[in-house]
Amino acid sequence: MDLSGCDAAVFSGHKVGGPRGAALLWMRPGLPWEALMDGPQERRRRGGTEDLPAILGLAAAVRHLTERQSMNASLATVRDAFETEVTSWDRDIEVIGLGSPRLPNTSCLLFRGRNGEALHAALDLAGFAVSTGSACHSGAVKPSHAIMTLGYGLDDARSVLRFSMLPDVQTSEVEALAAAIKRLT
Repeated sequence: MDLSGCDAAVFSGHKVGGPRGAALLWMRPGLPWEALMDGPQERRRRGGTEDLPAILGLAAAVRHLTERQSMNASLATVRDAFETEVTSWDRDIEVIGLGSPRLPNTSCLLFRGRNGEALHAALDLAGFAVSTGSACHSGAVKPSHAIMTLGYGLDDARSVLRFSMLPDVQTSEVEALAAAIKRLT
């Protein structure tokens, strides 16, 4: 990863298969730093006890990152087939970010004119774990600020569902998801 144009970057452990709460901080050499809490750790940059199991879990995840990226990259064809199927039904379903660089394992769909929360609940009852927004805002009742920032209105933002696929997803599982969406929309 080229960080030459970056002052600092934080990498969250759970985004690369590591434990939640663990992270990696990279800082440009020479970047001024002031500790928020005094302590001897990290050359006096922070205080507190290290969470060694989380650190080791993050290190293990980083060791397998290239393998995980390859596995996720292969999901783009599964994601694309899912999106092609769902948008072929002429039900005013739009792929958010289509034609832009996106994560290969994630699909964000706008079900225009439908209640995203109701569709989310119906899919949950059918056995599918989906989200009405980003993972960091799951459980929030307000619409995604990211969708609003893309220029969508409040009603559209409330009609969005996010689908994430794990590397071991089976085509039959994605087909069953699409069939459930077709029944419910």
